[in-house]
Amino acid sequence: MGKTTLHTLWAAFYILCACLGFIQERSPSLQALLTCIALLFFLPPAVLLYQAGRKKDKKELTLLRNLSAASLGLTLLGLVLAIATAPRATAEFFNLVLALVSAPMYCGNIWALSILLWACLFLASAEVGHHCK
Repeated sequence: MGKTTLHTLWAAFYILCACLGFIQERSPSLQALLTCIALLFFLPPAVLLYQAGRKKDKKELTLLRNLSAASLGLTLLGLVLAIATAPRATAEFFNLVLALVSAPMYCGNIWALSILLWACLFLASAEVGHHCK
């Protein structure tokens, strides 16, 4: 698959996760489906990482590393701000920002797994990028 197709798929999964993450009432079967969608979100970047490593595409590896770092950093910032402002009205705003930054985490509702996958993507892209010198 080409890079453009994979980037488009990744963006489509992001939009899907962002939209579906706001579903409040979740049956067990719906929760399983949303978890699968959240996990599928990480498939296009994994393929991009593999292809970039094979082709020694430092630009793509840097993009993957930076997006992963930004997601992890903004998630941490969003969590801290949402918790710090919990009793105030601004907490809803920070919760919305957190939902947009962490779309697959909200969609799958399994935060630890999504954070782990973002961290794996970050570390793998950094490691592969280091060996492509």
